[in-house]
Amino acid sequence: MLKNKKFWTITALGICGLCIIACVVFIVMSGLGKVAYQALEFNNRVGIGKQAPDFESQTITGEAIQLKMLQGKPLVLIFSASWCPDCVREIPYFQEAHNKYPQLQMLLIDSGENIGDVQAFIENQNISIPVLLDAKREISDQYDIYAIPSAFFLDKNGIIQTHLIDVFDEAQVEIALKSIGIGSAGK
Repeated sequence: MLKNKKFWTITALGICGLCIIACVVFIVMSGLGKVAYQALEFNNRVGIGKQAPDFESQTITGEAIQLKMLQGKPLVLIFSASWCPDCVREIPYFQEAHNKYPQLQMLLIDSGENIGDVQAFIENQNISIPVLLDAKREISDQYDIYAIPSAFFLDKNGIIQTHLIDVFDEAQVEIALKSIGIGSAGK
């Protein structure tokens, strides 16, 4: 009888373990993890409908930037890094929008890298978007960046209208641009 009880206990634990693994795989594969992350964002200091936190920095070319000085035109803040494959894949969407919409401001904020790596990446990818070096991740921390790529779409008043996190495509970028008056609705 004791052997039988031990068998069923081990079997039950094994089934529970498999169920937990299946749930984790489902959440990751279905994108629900991203939805849950975005839902948490509403409880943080940075979120949709909130004023974007101000910061001061310099581009890698030495130009001084203060976020509040950029108000008056829509702005996209793109948090990225050269070692991130999704970032490398998605930067061209932003570069195309930067070229297509002259009224749109963009800042590419490189998280946690040194200037040499960033400059090589910019030259290799032919990026003309102004790039800020966030080597100590101070701006990234201010914006609660836990995953890259991450992009904040700010209206002309500096209010966050859309936040894209992790993997996204060109269509999602276009929809997000419309939320700040850029594109077919606000050309």
